Amino acid sequence: RCMLLGRRGLLHLAMLRAVRTMSTAPAAAGRIRRTDDPIIVRSQELRRLNPSALSLAQGVVHWAPPPEAVAEAVASPAVHSYSPDDGLPPLCEALSAELRHRHALDAVDVMVTSGANQAFMNVVSALVDAEDPVVVFAPYYFNHVMALQMTGASPERLRVGGRDAETYEPDLEFLRRELAGGARMAVVTNPCNPSGVMLRRSTLEAASAMCAEAGAWLVVDNTYAHFAHEPERLPHACVQGEHVLNIFSFSKAYGMMGWRVGYVAYPPRLREPLLKAQDTIAICCPTPSQSLALACLRLGDTWVQEHVARLRDARAVVEGALEPLQEAGGRVYGGSGAIYLFAELPAALSASASLRPRLAEALGAAGLPPDDAAPLDQVLGDYLALVHGVMVVPGSACGNATPSLRLSYANAPLAVLQEAAQRLRRGLGAAAAMAAAPGEAATA
Repeated sequence: RCMLLGRRGLLHLAMLRAVRTMSTAPAAAGRIRRTDDPIIVRSQELRRLNPSALSLAQGVVHWAPPPEAVAEAVASPAVHSYSPDDGLPPLCEALSAELRHRHALDAVDVMVTSGANQAFMNVVSALVDAEDPVVVFAPYYFNHVMALQMTGASPERLRVGGRDAETYEPDLEFLRRELAGGARMAVVTNPCNPSGVMLRRSTLEAASAMCAEAGAWLVVDNTYAHFAHEPERLPHACVQGEHVLNIFSFSKAYGMMGWRVGYVAYPPRLREPLLKAQDTIAICCPTPSQSLALACLRLGDTWVQEHVARLRDARAVVEGALEPLQEAGGRVYGGSGAIYLFAELPAALSASASLRPRLAEALGAAGLPPDDAAPLDQVLGDYLALVHGVMVVPGSACGNATPSLRLSYANAPLAVLQEAAQRLRRGLGAAAAMAAAPGEAATA
C-alpha cells in the first residue's frame, strides 16, 4: 500500500510539475508577438485547404530565370563557398554599373543581400532604434511594417500616413508634419507594392528634400523597378543623397524568387553598420544565387523587357474582372507599375450588415470556423479562396482602412489567369448579391 501511495504521489507530483512547467514556460518575445501575422503564410494555408485554388495573391512572376544563366551559375566549384559579406566582387561591379547607367545613382556603394526583404532588415537594424518614429504610407508593403515591429517599433512609433485619393501617391503633408515631430525614417516603395502605382520623380524629390532638411533617412524599395508599364508618362526614377538608401531585387524581373537575391545602394559612410547587420543575419547572399544574378545581368535587358511587356494582356484580364466592382462605386488603382491592382470595395459591400454573417456562413460550410475579429476584406478573401477557388491579399494586411483587395497579375500564364479572373468575377458577384439580399440564404 505504501508503495502504491508512493507511486500515486509521484504521479501527482509529476502532474503538478507539468502544469507548473506549462505555466512558467518562456514565451516568445513581446516584439514578435506584436508583429503582424504574415498574410502570405495565411494564403498558403488556404491553398492547403483548397489545393485547386488559383492565386492572385503572392507577388511572384510565372517565369523562371534564363536557362543559360542558370547553367553558367552552377558551373564553378566556387559557388560552394562563402563570398565576401557584401557580395561577389564581379557582381558588385556589375551592379554599380547598372545603378549608374539605369538609375543615375553614382555616389553609392552596393551590398548584395538574400532578397530585398533582408536588405530592408539590414537597413532597419543599422539605422533606427526601437524608439525612433518611422513613417510609412498605407496601403504599405506588409513585410516592411513587420520588420519594423520585429525590431521593436511600437504602434506609437509607427506613423502611418495615407495617400492622395486621386493619384494614390504618399501624403507628403503628413510626412512633413511627422518629420517636424521627430520622425527618423520614411519608407516608400516605387513602384508601389501593393497599389501598382509608379511615383512621379517630383514626388520622390520632394520626399527626399523633406527628409534631408529634417536629418531623417529616406528608404526607397525599388523591387519592381523594371515594371514600368507607362514609361513615356511615368518612367521609374530614383533619388540619391547622404540620407537615401535604395533597395532592389532580382526576384521579380528575372524570375529568381527562390534564389533570394536583392541589393541595397547606400552612402559609402554606412558600410560598417550595414556590414554588422549583414554578417550577423546572413554572412552573405548564397554564392550560387549571386552567380546567377551576374549571369542574368550579362544577358542584358531584352529578355526582361519581353516578359514585362507580355503583362499588359494579363493586367487587362484582371481589370476586366473588377469592372462590376467599379460600376458599383468601388475604386481600382494601379496599372502604371509593379504587378498589382488594388481594389477598394464599394460602400454597398463594405457597409452591408448582412455581408459578413453570410460570408461566415458560407465559410463554415466550407470547413473554416468563423473569426469575428477578422477584418471584412480578410473574410471576403477567405471566401473567395475556399468557395470560389481564387486567392487574393486583403488590403487590411497592408494597413488600408477601407476594405480592399490586392491582386497580382503576373503569377500565372495568361490562360490560367483568365480562369482565375473568371472565378474572381463570380466570387465578387456572389458577395455583392449577399450584401444586397439580406433576407436570403448565403450561396456560392
